[in-house]
Amino acid sequence: MNENKTIGTLADVLSLIDQTGLTATRLRDMISAIKRICEMAGTTPECVCAGVPVLKEMLSRIRPAAHGVSAKSYSNQRSLLAAALELAGVIDPSGRGRAIRHPQWGPLLQAVADDQRLSNGLAAFANWCAGQDISPEAVDDSFVQRFLTWLEAKTLNPRPRDIVRLIPNVWNEASTKFDFWPTTKLTTLSFKTPPKHLNWSELSPSFQQDGDAYLALRSKPDLFDERPEAPKRPLAATTLRQQREHLRLAASILAQDGEEIASLADLVRPESFKKVLRYYHNQANGEPNSSSSASPRH
Repeated sequence: MNENKTIGTLADVLSLIDQTGLTATRLRDMISAIKRICEMAGTTPECVCAGVPVLKEMLSRIRPAAHGVSAKSYSNQRSLLAAALELAGVIDPSGRGRAIRHPQWGPLLQAVADDQRLSNGLAAFANWCAGQDISPEAVDDSFVQRFLTWLEAKTLNPRPRDIVRLIPNVWNEASTKFDFWPTTKLTTLSFKTPPKHLNWSELSPSFQQDGDAYLALRSKPDLFDERPEAPKRPLAATTLRQQREHLRLAASILAQDGEEIASLADLVRPESFKKVLRYYHNQANGEPNSSSSASPRH
């Protein structure tokens, strides 16, 4: 494990492992793996920053089959790269098998060994906890978050959120099924992006009332309404739903920008209307588009 030398690039990693006393075969395989991975990524060890985010991004772009490399060979190359990075102190050891040897974690994992879903879902977290000397009884939501931070910052795991998302589910299941499991329940995790726009019910009551009145008029026009702009024919149900959605999104955009939206008239003030148009224009990266393709995700 490197504790002194600064590691800036993968070239520095190659230089360091050359001085670690590895066997000639092991050293040759590591050097070959690092250079081959860089080659598949279209770069060289000198050009690759030895930082976890950069390395993960580089690895995510590689398609081994496009370079005539089998999945098994690529898996071996990634393992050799990880071993070299561990020696250089860039990433931490995975700690595989550590929990089963731990005096407190070992009996728990042995007891659920026949349940593949539970044992597989808890293995990485249990290994990390054992390495941190965190007892099963001490586990709570904060340790799950710390485990996620560790996976993201000190490992090459490509999908840390997928691993962490499962932990509360399998932990709580084990706690329910087995009397010997700690009784603490973990909070279910979700990494979905929160909605960017307000629901209709979250808009001001006066705007909701004005909007509902307008939509009701468009649904069943008053044939005896003598105003020049009064609608004469009802709109289809699908068109009404679309108009309601457009009103909601426009009002939400303005409300979240700090404007007070109390009626439909507030949507068509010149500056407010321009603000909504600019929002959609920016959503489309300044390119011409239809109203449907410009609609934000929500």
